[in-house]
Amino acid sequence: MSDKNKILKFLIQVIGWGLVFGFPLFFTWKEGNSMTWVKFLGFVGVPVAFITVFYTNYFIFIDRLLFRKRLLAFIIVNLFLFVLLSLCLHGWQEYYFIHFVNEGPRDSRPFPPRSVFIIRDGVMMALVAALSVAIRMTENWYILEQEKKELENARSEAELQNLKSQLNPHFLFNTLNNIYS
Repeated sequence: MSDKNKILKFLIQVIGWGLVFGFPLFFTWKEGNSMTWVKFLGFVGVPVAFITVFYTNYFIFIDRLLFRKRLLAFIIVNLFLFVLLSLCLHGWQEYYFIHFVNEGPRDSRPFPPRSVFIIRDGVMMALVAALSVAIRMTENWYILEQEKKELENARSEAELQNLKSQLNPHFLFNTLNNIYS
């Protein structure tokens, strides 16, 4: 991959994650609510979990498990990662509401059960993992297509060189025959 493509890939990732982290800012200014750092801290755990899932899959799990045809291990490791991060997110939310927002534990507030949030976060992490798999497989497909094209060019070049080497003796022989006659 050329340096230009690497820089473009990096910029796309920075912009994408910047949008994910800036997502709450798009909605608060319309409602007239101001976004404070304390409110933003309550939100930041989710994008950090998404980044963890994306890059753990992108750099480790896909190469070591999925591309080596160990699909069951890939699914189990990802499920474990989703559960672990969902529980960490739940713990962070509890800590955030108790210490930063000064609300009591979630049990004393009128919210849906904890399992709803854990399942929601797990499903979203599964979608992020699927996105990382799609991107990685697309990149590998482009690399394989480029290698295939290079092999085809090398094969064509070898065939052309072979034809040239076959043609030269005949041309020389025919020229000598013409001179002789």
